[in-house]
Amino acid sequence: MLKVLPEVKTIERQGDHVKVVGSGQLVNAVILTLAKNSIEALDVQTQGSTLEDAFVKLTGRRIHEDKEAQSIA
Repeated sequence: MLKVLPEVKTIERQGDHVKVVGSGQLVNAVILTLAKNSIEALDVQTQGSTLEDAFVKLTGRRIHEDKEAQSIA
């Protein structure tokens, strides 16, 4: 049921836990979908990405690498 949500990228089952990865209004979409199906979400944890995480993903390097390279030169 969660796989069809546009916000969901991946779903992993880890024992009694389910890890859902995605973007946008992911948490709201998952909680609402579970509630509509009479499933209670217990021990919900969220983890977000930082701007630096996005930069590394896009460029393959950390923001401070340029500054370190300039101060060495």
